[in-house]
Amino acid sequence: MARGKIKYSKREALRMLAALEGQIHDLRAFEAETQYSFEALSTDRYADFRAKAGEIYTLSIIVKARVDNMDAGRDPELEARFDKIVVDGQRIIIGASLKFMEVLSRLDALPLGAREIFTTELRSLYDAHQRLKDPRLKAHIDDEFEKKLTTAEAVLHTIIEKAPTLLSFGV
Repeated sequence: MARGKIKYSKREALRMLAALEGQIHDLRAFEAETQYSFEALSTDRYADFRAKAGEIYTLSIIVKARVDNMDAGRDPELEARFDKIVVDGQRIIIGASLKFMEVLSRLDALPLGAREIFTTELRSLYDAHQRLKDPRLKAHIDDEFEKKLTTAEAVLHTIIEKAPTLLSFGV
């Protein structure tokens, strides 16, 4: 016997959207306080940022289920609000990725422990870039962010080319 999809009230969808917006606001504040420099590369701080970004990604899946399965049917306004939130979150994550990857790309060899962060970051940047190709999100991507996406793609290709040497610890 097939089970029907769970339906959610608009109130529940709005509550979850607000929670996601709050998490993205917190991520923006956390990222703004994070320094990226060649001299003082803090992989722990960036790992904390990545963990927060992962939590937001998981929450966005839950929120999308609420928005897509409301008991009153589709709500284009809530769908657009969700799409904007997704782009806002990706804007923060890609900006942080670019800063961090720039620092990593200048290193001859990664510091101990950074290899895992590098490989995770590379996958994350690629996944974010692919996610943002969704035509629904296009309305929320301005020229400035489009340029960042182009830069992210160029950095991604540069780092992919350098990856064999970056992943060597030189030991």
